[in-house]
Amino acid sequence: MSVIYTVNAKCRDCYKCLRLCPVQAIKFSSGGANMRAQVREDECILDGRCVAVCPQKAKKVRRDVDLVQSWLEGGEKVAVSLAPSFVVGLPASDPGLVVAGLKKSGFAIVQETALGAELAAREQRRLSHGMLVEPQINSSCPVVVNLVERHYPGLIPHLAPLVSPMVAHARFLKQRDPELKVVFIGPCIAKKEEADQLDDVDAVLTFQELWDWWNGGEFIADVAPAKFDPPHANLGRLFPIDGGMLKTAGIDGDLVEGQSIAISGMDNCLSFMETLSQGKVEGIRTVEMLACPGGCINGPAAAAQAPLTDIVNLFQRRQRLLAFYRTQAPKEPASLELAPRLLYRDYEDRGVNEPMPSEEEIRAVLAQVGKVTKEDELNCGACGYSSCRDKAVAVCRGHAELEMCIPYMRQKAESIASLVLNALPAGVIVVDGDLTIKEINNAARELFHCSDKVIGGDVGVLLEPEHFRRVLQGRRVDRRRVAYHRHGLVVEQTIFFVPEHSMIVGIFTNVTQEEERLRQVQEIKQAAAERAQEVINKQMKVAQEIASLLGETTAETKLSLIKLIELLREEQ
Repeated sequence: MSVIYTVNAKCRDCYKCLRLCPVQAIKFSSGGANMRAQVREDECILDGRCVAVCPQKAKKVRRDVDLVQSWLEGGEKVAVSLAPSFVVGLPASDPGLVVAGLKKSGFAIVQETALGAELAAREQRRLSHGMLVEPQINSSCPVVVNLVERHYPGLIPHLAPLVSPMVAHARFLKQRDPELKVVFIGPCIAKKEEADQLDDVDAVLTFQELWDWWNGGEFIADVAPAKFDPPHANLGRLFPIDGGMLKTAGIDGDLVEGQSIAISGMDNCLSFMETLSQGKVEGIRTVEMLACPGGCINGPAAAAQAPLTDIVNLFQRRQRLLAFYRTQAPKEPASLELAPRLLYRDYEDRGVNEPMPSEEEIRAVLAQVGKVTKEDELNCGACGYSSCRDKAVAVCRGHAELEMCIPYMRQKAESIASLVLNALPAGVIVVDGDLTIKEINNAARELFHCSDKVIGGDVGVLLEPEHFRRVLQGRRVDRRRVAYHRHGLVVEQTIFFVPEHSMIVGIFTNVTQEEERLRQVQEIKQAAAERAQEVINKQMKVAQEIASLLGETTAETKLSLIKLIELLREEQ
């Protein structure tokens, strides 16, 4: 499993890891609707900056706690090599509590890696008097070794051919007991890969892993402080701070007369590597180089790690480590013996030589994101690359995607949004909180017989502003049919507020013809109703006249019949 890996579900392709990676060992590949940042293991130097800066905590470090616990539970004899920066890398109230906690966890031996530092420093001092290649770079920091092997392989001869304090201490322990398993615990992520490459260190835990294992310190709440198993370290405890190796090795670090220099911080390391690769370094014989600013006391995997740029906190850590050294220094230096051959190592050229794309290929990629001329190349760095050309090269090599260009994607999004907006058959007008027109689409310009010149003006020049003001105050959707007589229009309008942008959007559909048809239909209905009423009235009049005539005739007939009946009765 990779030492540093990405939790894809958490990655939000913000490019922060790429922007801050000193060697840009991050690639982006499409993953469905989104891109995902992946570590390029062949170029990664494992400085851990991407882990520290990821806002989504999508970058994770491989955990080896379960492996170590299985050894302890299985009865294995396991020793701890504890990095001297533990006094600032673990938030225990007393350094002795950490030692006691490790004993309680089941470790048979608990010693300081500072012992290995003293062994390595002793050999470094001897080398400094007879080195063949100058300047010689101390090899204690695995990130620096990775940087040279992977990105400056031409400088490999400048690396001191010595193992790190971690490996030196592991070999010291196994010289006494070959069956012993050695676990290094420290603030460095790169130590995990260093252990993977060598057989001497069986596992590496970070301070954060240990602190999580101990439930944030609860595990050591009931223990009494304990001391390290002998032998006890002395000057090696200074290795975690810049200048500590030079001090331990007794190499002259005089600012004016000395021929050695201490460098910490990746930017400074890179600057020195560039200068050295150009052959411009003179008068320097020994270089102590630590990737983390201030040294290992500012390692990326310390428990409750403070920001890398927190200089005040860094100063406090340095002072605390120095105080520990002064109060815990043994009266007599330990007598450490290790065969010199066990302190040496070889290096490997692990540089990745990718072919440079042709100028035509680079220009083709740039053209795809709208960068046709030199002026189009903004070099804003938002994508994580220092220049548009660097990003185009990465695209050609399959490490980046076109869509990583923020200005291009913004322009593309605005273009699509504008295309959709202007394709809408309904008129759309967007105003801000001051009722100033910010956007108007083609349909609205045609509807209200205006041009883009109205943008920036008050909405009242086109419409009744009260409708917009009402929505701004009430934050409610307003739907109504409104007649704008000055435009000769009747519109169906919907006005609503967009809180995310404090904008008010009005959508207008022309219903003038529909309104006219409704008016005409209404007139026809009214005319038909009036005609029907007229017919009814006439019919009623005729009926009344007929009824009147029938009434008179009936009366006359009735009278005649009565007279006839009376006449017939008289004749009888």
